[in-house]
Amino acid sequence: MAKRILIVDDEFEILFLLQRIFEDFAGWQTVTARSSAEGLVKTKIESLDAIVLDVSMPEMDGFQFVEQLQSEPATANIPVVLLTAKVTPSDRQRFAQMNIAGVIAKPFDPITVWQQVAEILQWSS
Repeated sequence: MAKRILIVDDEFEILFLLQRIFEDFAGWQTVTARSSAEGLVKTKIESLDAIVLDVSMPEMDGFQFVEQLQSEPATANIPVVLLTAKVTPSDRQRFAQMNIAGVIAKPFDPITVWQQVAEILQWSS
């Protein structure tokens, strides 16, 4: 059965690009959200194998999203891969403390991003 992945990003172009790549190259089913709030709602109503999440979003950033996700027993164990343009050493420490599955730097390579996600999540292709 195909993996089901939620993509959360406020930039439509990135959301659409990731959706196409994950579906066309990896064969995954995708669910999309344009905000953290919408993404959290979808975690409650969708059956998900993982989440790819932009860190820098208005209203609720990726860190706040992960904190809320992990505070709910039903969603606490969904692995999260973060997309971020800037990663500082203190961010990396915070990611480790929050049990983030992995981080992919923006800009990412559209040809290999699905393979990076699969490797982080240890999904064989």
